[in-house]
Amino acid sequence: MKFKSNYNIFIGVLFVALTLINLFIYTAGYTYRPKNYLFFIIIIFAIIAGATALSIKLKQYTNKISKIFAYIMPILSLLYAVSLIFSFDLSVNYKTYDIVYYDLMFIFLMSSSFLIFFVYSANKWLKVCAGIVGAITASIFGFMFFISLIFANFGEINILQDIYSPNNTYSAVAISLDEGALGGNNVVYVRNIQKDINLLIGNLNSQRQQIWIGDWGDVPTLEWIDDNNLLINNKEYDVAEFLNTKNIAE
Repeated sequence: MKFKSNYNIFIGVLFVALTLINLFIYTAGYTYRPKNYLFFIIIIFAIIAGATALSIKLKQYTNKISKIFAYIMPILSLLYAVSLIFSFDLSVNYKTYDIVYYDLMFIFLMSSSFLIFFVYSANKWLKVCAGIVGAITASIFGFMFFISLIFANFGEINILQDIYSPNNTYSAVAISLDEGALGGNNVVYVRNIQKDINLLIGNLNSQRQQIWIGDWGDVPTLEWIDDNNLLINNKEYDVAEFLNTKNIAE
């Protein structure tokens, strides 16, 4: 009976815990990348739908504190959704189409939390205010989702070169972004791949850092001198020092 009466408290605390975990992942210098984005989003949808349905089903057993958590569920889910921006890798192979998945997660998550709020709330004016806020939020992110669908494949992103240091400590990747009439640029990213952590449901990858940027016509050539030093267009860069400096600065 205690689980039934405190169910919303459990969900609320879980949101807070997951939010803190996401922020910890970010501050520790990692991003989370699922092994399969489509499978990951299906699992997330199933969990959210199941948790929402159970919360509604257990309404009759809910105590006062649990009702309060139902009222603030949209706020807690919003905090969690925002924290995903920091810890969730939205750029597989340096392309940004996976932001579509994030928009879908956000819309479904917020819709479910508002549903719980409306089911539990008995105050008419509170429902009206929440409805207005929900409509504004839905409009904003619905528009963002629409834009992300349009621009998901806008421009052309190509990996020009992807090489690893001699001892496989670091990776360096040069990418080209062609935005047509808008121009574009070429960028070189580096990261410490030895810090990557392989998980059952995905990977915690060390955050990549931009070490060089040039105009679209300025094509970089990469060559490792040794395990720490990289030549970009014949200019030497100490990758180890660069990443350490970035980590200290952040």
